[in-house]
Amino acid sequence: MSEYRFWYYCLYAWGLKTWGPSDRPQQNAIVLLTMAATFNVGSVAIVGSEVFFQIDRIPRASFPLASIAIHAVHYFLFMRNRRFLDIAQAIESDPIQRNRPTGSGWLYVLGSLVLFLALVAVLATRNAA
Repeated sequence: MSEYRFWYYCLYAWGLKTWGPSDRPQQNAIVLLTMAATFNVGSVAIVGSEVFFQIDRIPRASFPLASIAIHAVHYFLFMRNRRFLDIAQAIESDPIQRNRPTGSGWLYVLGSLVLFLALVAVLATRNAA
């Protein structure tokens, strides 16, 4: 969970520096992490349906429901009782954490998106053949 908290902090700090507190960077960071986690769940579902279960198609309602559930978990982990402030304070007060490169949060989000889109493309070409 420590690395995931750091990714949240990276996205939160970037939003805070770029847009300021009026844009609610704590919620923007949660939305980005939720998108990345939903892409990862989708990637696992695609691989699982093709490799292990041989399912023709994944139910459409599963992705929105997974996204809503992941968003709720993120809310309780990072937003409830203003926990994002505690996370920011803990990372900023630790010199080892503070000096880490902050691009890993964006790398996680973009990597999740690229992996998901690549699997969808492979699945589409496989089903077209």
